[in-house]
Order: sequence, then structure tokens, then C-alpha cells
Amino acid sequence: MQIASILFLFLFLHHVESSGDMNLFKVNSGHCMDGTPAAYYFRPSNNSTKWMLSLQGGGACYTKDECTSRSKGDLGSSKNYKSTYTGNRWFSADATSNPDFYDFNTVYVPYCSSDVHSGQQTNVSALTWGFYFSGHLNLVEIVKDIQTKHSNNWNKMTKMLITGGSAGGVGTFFNADWLVSLLINIFIYYYYHLFVSYSFFLFSIFRLHKSQPMPLSKPLPLVDGFLLEIIRIK
Repeated sequence: MQIASILFLFLFLHHVESSGDMNLFKVNSGHCMDGTPAAYYFRPSNNSTKWMLSLQGGGACYTKDECTSRSKGDLGSSKNYKSTYTGNRWFSADATSNPDFYDFNTVYVPYCSSDVHSGQQTNVSALTWGFYFSGHLNLVEIVKDIQTKHSNNWNKMTKMLITGGSAGGVGTFFNADWLVSLLINIFIYYYYHLFVSYSFFLFSIFRLHKSQPMPLSKPLPLVDGFLLEIIRIK
């Protein structure tokens, strides 16, 4: 039997500061622009089977000079990532300031690929100005790493929320179907949610650079945020 329901909720977000440290894990199979390992921050829950995976935003680069500049900072390299990330807003572990998500197993994916988390390049070349644009592949490897290192929590999952802001919001669109297909193959019963925050992108074709158009073929809606909920039992 299959039961599915879809719920759209339009939300306006308010900034709330509170603590909730997450630990850094680097993934050797993934690549930031400069070739350093892709990475993620994770805070496990002691008593919840709910998960939130959030993709960081940060625009993109369109020329060799722009990409070279980005590759030297945190938006293109993981070499200077701190060992912990202090969460706030919906990352917070404080039940008062974040009553909805404080106890989730929380994954935060720093943005270091400059491709709205959608790239699938496995090698660098002159056409990529010597950089990796492997955002989607990084997420694939990150999820594999989570499944291995945090299997006890992952295997108990009953709800998943994938979210992101700006370029991370676009990344949720690109990666949502892939994540759903993964959950369908693993879990008999699960909830899947997609939340996109302040993703103000309106264009027909998004170009990473002159030789590689991004696979976005239609405009995205101008919204402050929405939540898509799919409940599936099979």
C-alpha cells in the first residue's frame, strides 16, 4: 500500500541566535574547487529519528578570475574549515529558540563547489580553469560517509528534511529527486521534506562558465520559503 500527501507551507523566517555545535567530517572522495576534500558538519540526536540536511548558499562564479578568487577562500576550499560549527536559527540545539528542529540529527554541508551543489565533474581540465565543480557528487559521497560513520542514527531514520538557502536552495531542487530515490531504496517507511529558503533565482539557463551550462531549464519561483512534505508507505 502507498499513501502520499503533499503539503505546501509558505514561511517567513526570523533570525534567532542560539548554540548547537556540530563536528566536522571530511570526505576524501569529494572535491572542493581547489581539490581539497568536501566536508560536512554533523550533530547526532540522542533520542530522535528525524533528520535535517542543509546546503549552504553563497552564489557562484562565472569567469576564471571570479573562480580563482573563490577557490582561495571557504567557498572554494575546505583547508581552513573549523573543527566545529556553531548552529543557530533552525540549526540550534536549544528547544526554546528552535522548538521544531532542535532534536534533529543535523547535517550542514558547506558550499565549496560554486555550482549550486549540482556539478558532476570528476576531473579538472582547461575548460574548468583547473577547478572541480562537483557539488552533486560531493553530496553523494557525504551521504555515503554518513551512512558509514553514523549508521546507528541513519538506519533509524523516519523523517528527512533537505533544505538550503540561496545557492543551497537551488541545490535542494537539483538533489531532491536523487535523495528521494535513495530513501525509497533503503527505507520501508519514511517522511521526506524539501524546504527552500530565500532562493531568489529567476533565469532559464544558469551558466557556470562558457563551456558548461548548468542543467536548469526553467525558472524557479520567487518565494521566501516553502516546505514540501511527502509521506510514503510501501
